[in-house]
Amino acid sequence: VVAAIHARRWSLIALAIVGAALLLTPYVRQWLPILEELPEYRFDTTRLQVSPPNRWVPHGFVQQLVDDGRLPTELSLLEPGLAERVAAALSEYPWVKEVAEVRVTRGGISADLKYRVPVLMIETRTGMYPVDRDSRLLPPKDFAASDLQRFPKLVNVPTTPAGPAGTEWGDPIVLGAA
Repeated sequence: VVAAIHARRWSLIALAIVGAALLLTPYVRQWLPILEELPEYRFDTTRLQVSPPNRWVPHGFVQQLVDDGRLPTELSLLEPGLAERVAAALSEYPWVKEVAEVRVTRGGISADLKYRVPVLMIETRTGMYPVDRDSRLLPPKDFAASDLQRFPKLVNVPTTPAGPAGTEWGDPIVLGAA
């Protein structure tokens, strides 16, 4: 009989603890800090460390990505999928050929990048356009007038770029020349 009373008592205590836990869970979550919002886990995106670019890539291009809205001003280092999100934003930049790796640590974010290199200027009726060896259009505004003379020039090209900077020209003649 005594054993049955003790068993019933422990059952009631366990049931009370489970009930209290269920009732208090929403309140406990409010009392706990949200780690993603704590300053020690926040990261200023402009401090993103990238591989040293070649001489043609504009300095401060990470700031351009922030200004364009491709990267937010601040990120949480605890955000799920953060490395993939940063890699996707970096790969959209016309000068980035490949994102080899993005590392997220408590100290920040760093990325190992391979950059495009201009090899040819294309002269069309609408202007001069730089391309890399894969005939990907590079941003013309990133070149000074004196830079245009440093590269071989393909003239009288009847086509114009098929898309914005970072996309392939779309003409086999340009690809062959590049």
